[in-house]
Amino acid sequence: MEKMIQDAIQDAKVSGDTLFDTVSARLSKVDESIRYPDKAGGCFIKVTRVYTKEGRKPIEGVQVGDYVLSSPEDGSGAPEYKRVLKTIAHEPQPIFRISIGPEGWEFPDPLTAVVATGNHPFWVEGIGWTRADMLKSGQRLRQGNGDFAVVYGMEPVYRTGKEGIGWVPTGTKLDGYGTVFNYAEYDVASDEDQEQFKYLPREVLNSDDLFLRVPVFNIEVEDFHTYYVGGKHGFWVRGALSTS
Repeated sequence: MEKMIQDAIQDAKVSGDTLFDTVSARLSKVDESIRYPDKAGGCFIKVTRVYTKEGRKPIEGVQVGDYVLSSPEDGSGAPEYKRVLKTIAHEPQPIFRISIGPEGWEFPDPLTAVVATGNHPFWVEGIGWTRADMLKSGQRLRQGNGDFAVVYGMEPVYRTGKEGIGWVPTGTKLDGYGTVFNYAEYDVASDEDQEQFKYLPREVLNSDDLFLRVPVFNIEVEDFHTYYVGGKHGFWVRGALSTS
């Protein structure tokens, strides 16, 4: 997915609306086998909360032998706790911010943000396992309590030139205003950073290296190969699959 976006950048050779439109057009033409993965990988940033038998735990702190809430990966059956077989830490990867809220959400109520690599599969009701970078507004995600949540946005996180600090546009213009956040520590950016990076730095916008990269983590879960992350009740996601 990252290579496809970089190819779009090379094709466009421009900034702002034209670049945004070129990238969006490429995303809309992704092959269906990529859109709905059977065995895709993927990961989350370190503070992403995983639903375990002991409560919510940052994925970075989940250990082999912990029990996490899981469900049969074909979409049938009730959630139950399954053991973690393996924990996985990856080198820094590009990330996407997925904005999720309850059905019937209205502004200015807050949304929940889940930050994942583009290839991490989420269960979309009526479709099945779908890569994070192919999620669309209006799609429904299954939660650990059986209710559904709704996707209200999905955006790549752009680098600012400062380690860990990412930028997301507030509209469709990459040369317009955006918001900044400390994605490495998952914390509010300092006032200084918020002021400095209201706009994507020109040297980033004009480069071939647009995206923020941070360390990411995943787990392998016995039997069902799934777990729940983020939000009040957890959103259902696919875990790592054994390569043995």
